[in-house]
Amino acid sequence: MIRRLFLEGDSVSLTRLLPEDAEWLETWVNAPITTRFMSTGRTQTTRETLAAQIAAWKEPADWPFAIVVEGYEDPIGTVGLYSVDWISRKAEFRILIGEIYCGKGWGTIATRLAVRFGFERLGLHRIWLGVTSNNARAVRAYEKSGFFYEGVLRYDLYRDGHYYDSARMAILRADYEGVKKTWDMEKGRPLTTSEPG
Repeated sequence: MIRRLFLEGDSVSLTRLLPEDAEWLETWVNAPITTRFMSTGRTQTTRETLAAQIAAWKEPADWPFAIVVEGYEDPIGTVGLYSVDWISRKAEFRILIGEIYCGKGWGTIATRLAVRFGFERLGLHRIWLGVTSNNARAVRAYEKSGFFYEGVLRYDLYRDGHYYDSARMAILRADYEGVKKTWDMEKGRPLTTSEPG
């Protein structure tokens, strides 16, 4: 499939998530090692169900993207801003990356692209996320992207016979303004956006 890039960073770009993306996404959503820290994946999900879910996400409330890495045929995961509250100017951040692609820094770049989109293109004031407290790798990546720990929901997620706490983290526009310059300097060039299409 030929993809029109929408948000571009160094080696990582975001493009619209489409119902036909359910074909490659089905593998990651149903892989316990990929979803072990998430509510996603607790039950088997079919390609048809995923396609219908993707089709149901509509702008301006939901902004799902596929994560495309230079040199890879299929996207490596998804990232997006969901349930945009236009009165409070806030949205929920979510990301899912296939386990074999983790630890390469691509999730951090995709997170920063989505956050930049939320503040600069959508004019949001706050982007929040939920993360299982024992997912240390994700917490570190979110902190590197400017998210701050706000609190904990005790025994929030039941998975594989155990309850897990969930941390709530968020980045405000003021936080973003403070960290965005360092993002550009890390990779040597500014991140760019283009019109969706």
